[in-house]
Amino acid sequence: MKRNIMFVLSIISLLIALSACSSDSTTSEAEADNDETEEKKVIKAGATGQSFPNSIEEDGELTGFDVEVLEAVADELGYEVDWVTTAFDGLVAQLDTGKLDTIANVMQITDERVEKYEFSTPYSYVGSTILTHEDNDEINDLEDLKGKTVAAVADSMHAKNLENYDSDIDVRLYDNRDAAILDAVNERVDGYVNAKPGLIATVAKGDYPLKFVGKPFTSNGVGFPFLQDEKGAERAEEFSKAVDKLLDDGTIREISEKYFNGEDITVEE
Repeated sequence: MKRNIMFVLSIISLLIALSACSSDSTTSEAEADNDETEEKKVIKAGATGQSFPNSIEEDGELTGFDVEVLEAVADELGYEVDWVTTAFDGLVAQLDTGKLDTIANVMQITDERVEKYEFSTPYSYVGSTILTHEDNDEINDLEDLKGKTVAAVADSMHAKNLENYDSDIDVRLYDNRDAAILDAVNERVDGYVNAKPGLIATVAKGDYPLKFVGKPFTSNGVGFPFLQDEKGAERAEEFSKAVDKLLDDGTIREISEKYFNGEDITVEE
């Protein structure tokens, strides 16, 4: 009888031990899952979704040159991208308050911005450039624009660049790009100024009867901005390394050619 009781007690002890092991295993797996979730890296990036062809939001999907470049960089670094779309001024405000980590929307690297942000290596270049009607034989270079009227979007960097470049050019301001380029197409103005990459894509898409007037008269690199703090400096450094790699292996060039009618905007003109 005593031997039977001992046998039963042994079985019970064994079952308790197995149950404890199973519980420990389940706990370890849960802890591992939690650790994996905690280690997942997320970068919160902003784009307007209205800057053709750099960031375009259609049917709830965000695409475009800058968007694809950031996605490629994030993939290279093991980040998951959390996108936020709003007007450009709103993106800058959210970056300044730490609600965004960076912006992927033609953020030009200017002297003024360098004083405020840490930038990655430039992944493209933007130059202020002028278009005129293809039938206009009088305007063939920038000198021919003296005394002429050129359309520009109000408060744009390109309007300011043109005013600074030559005060003899009459800059006519418009509320949006569509109205400005339409007047150039209908020859109500002598030209239209904007960023060359965007003009390449716009002219190709709209099949507009417009031609470029000389080369860009300004040039700025475009990079990913970060706040000037320890975290921002670290992010700018790791993003720069990834951008350099993707420039060297041709990844960003291929994205450029996809969106800019075969043009490579990763090289400064």
